[in-house]
Amino acid sequence: MCFYHHLINRVASMVQQYTAGLNSCGHFFNLVSENWQQFLPIFCSTGGKLTRQTFRGLFLTDWSPEGSNDREEEEETIFQYDDWLIKVEEFSHKLCNNNDTNMLCKQSNTTYMPTEGEVDATFEDLLVFVTGADHPPALGFPSKCQVHFFSQEPGTRRLPYASTCALFLYLPRGVREEEDFADLMSTALVGSLGFGKV
Repeated sequence: MCFYHHLINRVASMVQQYTAGLNSCGHFFNLVSENWQQFLPIFCSTGGKLTRQTFRGLFLTDWSPEGSNDREEEEETIFQYDDWLIKVEEFSHKLCNNNDTNMLCKQSNTTYMPTEGEVDATFEDLLVFVTGADHPPALGFPSKCQVHFFSQEPGTRRLPYASTCALFLYLPRGVREEEDFADLMSTALVGSLGFGKV
């Protein structure tokens, strides 16, 4: 009886007030209750797996002016970034079971250890790094995520970083080697601790 009171009776008046408020706007709560399947993608995350195409669609790139030295270095970095995203997609496919198409791969029971040269990250890991969320919100982000660039100081090694408030990913300009870029991204992702989503 105590359990029933805390679970049902204690919140009943709040739920009634909430539904009455929604129904005061054209019987909206009744409409949602009767057609809940149509409203499901609006109110809940469908939990679909991110692909390279959907992930890239979340981002805009902030380029330097065409023809500048910075632009050439940014194009080199983006080439490595796109190549790295292809490897992330390959890793995600190996990590997932064929039956897990509607679930996030890391939540499956599959255990896959990457071999040397493979990327040990998923698109969900990268999205957590950039936004703090492991999947896009049901109604989308308030603005497109952006890729910005920074210049490396001679003799230093700065890691890629993100501003989760602004939804910005900062990548170093002029990374020409695939292994260098993969190492930078891997170190940055591992060092970020994923907002406690370990």
